[in-house]
Amino acid sequence: MFVEKETIEELFRQIESFRSEVKRAGGNPSHPPISIDDMLLVASELLEMKIEVESVSFEAEHLYSLVERSKKSALISVRAGLPDEITRAAICKELCHLLFDHPDSWSTDVVETVSSLVEHRSLELADGEGKVVPKNQTVYVEEIASVSSTELLYPHEIRAMHRRMLDSQEISYRKLAMEMKLPHWMVHWPYAKWYKILETMRPSSTDGKLVSGVVTSSSSSEPTAKDTQENISERTQ
Repeated sequence: MFVEKETIEELFRQIESFRSEVKRAGGNPSHPPISIDDMLLVASELLEMKIEVESVSFEAEHLYSLVERSKKSALISVRAGLPDEITRAAICKELCHLLFDHPDSWSTDVVETVSSLVEHRSLELADGEGKVVPKNQTVYVEEIASVSSTELLYPHEIRAMHRRMLDSQEISYRKLAMEMKLPHWMVHWPYAKWYKILETMRPSSTDGKLVSGVVTSSSSSEPTAKDTQENISERTQ
């Protein structure tokens, strides 16, 4: 796992701080399916900006969504016609960019971002173990946003119970995904070897006020080799 301990610890703190704010506002961040609207509302208040979501019709193989931001507003554009679970994951991932990206990582080059991610996914598949160092900050930030959105939409406190249910075949990954309204890859990720390494870096205390832009170092978070071609393509947003 190519990630610095201090970086992922701080990210976990920021995520839990945000989840606490959602709960304080009357939301329920621990019981999926997690409300996207609740998170958008709380993020808007914390960041002091207007956040809008629009559905846009366009043809693309790898691009699901993007976010455009200014000092006082942000627009999350999501490809029209996507399955509900993909739309939810896409919105949440773009929201994570607003919450956790460092300003130095912001980019206006959508083509370069998508091209870098597609190349990275291909290298992951070829490697088999997911041990591929991102070639630039753009890929790293996208990977961190994927981890962050997983943490928000699939709360860590319910995973031990789900793991027992999966091991005893009381439930399947597919059924979990359907019940939580999540993409299949997002249900698989937390049980992968590389994600378990991240779990060892989770702080026991997650106090601290949310400050946007905590991710500054250039590292990576890789997917499990168990992911299928379809699931890995699905993550390219």
